[in-house]
Amino acid sequence: MAESFAFEIAAKVLKKLGSATYERISLAWDVREEFEKLKLTLAAIKSVVLDAEQQQARNHEISHWLHKVKDACYETEDLKDEFEIQALRRQVLEQGSILACRFRMGNKIKKANEMLNEITANKAKFPLTQKHETNVSHRERETYSFVKTSSVIGRDEAKQHIELHKVLQDCLNGKRFFMVLDDVWNEDKKKWTQWSRIIVTTRSRKVATITGTIPPYDLEHLSYDNCLSLFLKLAFKEGEEKQDDNLVRIGEGIVQKCKGVALAMKTLGSLLCSTRVQHDWELVRDSELWKLKQEENDILPALKLSYDHLPWYLKQCFAFCSVFPKDLEFNDIFLISLWKANGFLQSPYENEEPEDIGKRYIQELLSRSLFHQVEDMPFHSSFKMHDLVHDLAFSVVQNEVNSCNHYSTGNVQYLLFDLSKQDASQLPNNLRRLQSLLLLDGEGKADSESLIAKVISRSKHLRVLHLSGCSFKHLPNNIRYLKQLRYLNLACNGNTKRLPNSICNLQKNLLEGIRNLTAIRELYIDECNNLISLPQGLKYLTTLQTLAISDCEKLDLTNGELDLERKEDGSLRKLAIGGVPKLESLPQWILLGSTKTLQHLFISNLENVLTLPAWFQHITSLQILYIRNCLKLSSPPEGMQDLAALKILRIEGCPKLNKKCIEETGEVWSKVAHVPDFYCEAMKTSTTDDE
Repeated sequence: MAESFAFEIAAKVLKKLGSATYERISLAWDVREEFEKLKLTLAAIKSVVLDAEQQQARNHEISHWLHKVKDACYETEDLKDEFEIQALRRQVLEQGSILACRFRMGNKIKKANEMLNEITANKAKFPLTQKHETNVSHRERETYSFVKTSSVIGRDEAKQHIELHKVLQDCLNGKRFFMVLDDVWNEDKKKWTQWSRIIVTTRSRKVATITGTIPPYDLEHLSYDNCLSLFLKLAFKEGEEKQDDNLVRIGEGIVQKCKGVALAMKTLGSLLCSTRVQHDWELVRDSELWKLKQEENDILPALKLSYDHLPWYLKQCFAFCSVFPKDLEFNDIFLISLWKANGFLQSPYENEEPEDIGKRYIQELLSRSLFHQVEDMPFHSSFKMHDLVHDLAFSVVQNEVNSCNHYSTGNVQYLLFDLSKQDASQLPNNLRRLQSLLLLDGEGKADSESLIAKVISRSKHLRVLHLSGCSFKHLPNNIRYLKQLRYLNLACNGNTKRLPNSICNLQKNLLEGIRNLTAIRELYIDECNNLISLPQGLKYLTTLQTLAISDCEKLDLTNGELDLERKEDGSLRKLAIGGVPKLESLPQWILLGSTKTLQHLFISNLENVLTLPAWFQHITSLQILYIRNCLKLSSPPEGMQDLAALKILRIEGCPKLNKKCIEETGEVWSKVAHVPDFYCEAMKTSTTDDE
């Protein structure tokens, strides 16, 4: 299963190599002929990869060949990124340097062609035929936030054994609460002695023995009739199954192979609800994955069918989520940022925003029951993966992902390493392919600075660097070598006092004097309580699209303001600032020259800000403005009525401003009345008077 998305990787690389951008780059560096060879060879390999993926379970040599295909695609993708960077440098290189660089890059692309030619020669050993991907179309299903009794299928006998409603009623009478813990894995007996009345569900017999004071009740698999009822309910709209006996008959065969496991039924039913093509249903029923040896309660082959039927652009996004620990809640903003930085977001529409693409991907994974929603908030939502679905995600990338639950010796690409649970000596040896590093150290157990420096020295292709809770005083200077870094998150680093200019000049040392050629797109500085200043080089981040600064109580944003000023050539699209008590007014430099590009602005917990500056009226592209918990703020910015692009305005926890924004009667209502989606707490509690 580990080599199951070689096709998608090859498709993504081919798409980029065929773009107009790379046509121009190949001409500029005089390597067009080599580029064409690369594309033709990769296309020939890609044409048989789907067949190879289907045969790999029976042929170890094919699986090994697919592994080489993926490695070659990653090599090509890294080479592609390097060409992009060199194309930017070319604008300022002298003629001699251009010739030397052209020679070096030409040699690299020739080596890539030699590698692909060897892979092409080896594929002749296998009986592979050309196959084309077929995608299952998507159809929306009705959803609701509560559970209808009629939607619960089976378990009547189990309900009788527990007589649950009566027991709950008796136990709750005169008591404060009753607790149910679902899907528990904690095997530490000491942690279970403090509770009095708990119902626990678990898939671990050991957990049941430790926690139980009475014999456990073993929940049997659903009966065939209940399984079929559940499957049909998910695969068809109500009553629709009566119109297609052929599909129902195929569905009966699928249900038999699911062996009574409800999650398998739910996942496959959700998958097949989007197609009425008989061949698609037959592919699921007749798949050879069912023939894989299954241990008790093992439903990975059934779930793998759902993965195989994902559109190619979703497979990597889904598999990437295995890097997170089991049972972790992750929000859409965080997840989409990681997907974007790794280059996973693909769209058939020319001008679709990455955030919109990511949200669409999440909805598709929700509709297939591969994600389930935990919370839905105005500006973000949170999700989880069922443990068995997480196992599926890990199974398809087990040589490329390393998380706190798994250890891998392969070419790790995505690494989550928790220093509170793992010793630094357990770091994988091979980090040459590492693209995403999520380093956690909530307990401050390690020398994070030296560890980060060590990983960076072995990982030159990092796109994502997420450092949460690490206790470093200084970021390592070798961060400047991360030419492809797109996402940097410095969350909860309480010891950090200053950030080096090297984070703003990631390519400066490639050629002295070039300080604005950087790949970084997103920078998050959160809960750095000892941080006193931002790096002066911040103005050189000309490609920065998202900047978030929050809960930095010692940070002085007025220091060096003049040095940080820059012309209006910025690319910032999202700005969030809050929890900076020293701030009394928002300085204009914080926009980084992005008055024409900024679309989302979030202001929160600025306790000493009295007014918003007049330069707000020049942010002509602003679409979303969120102002929260600014107690002294008494009026919106001047000229706000002229922000024609503003679509959403939210004002919460700002009592003085709330009162003035009351609909029709508020003192400044005329300045905000033009916003289509406007919410203010005063609209609900108009009698509040906090003057």
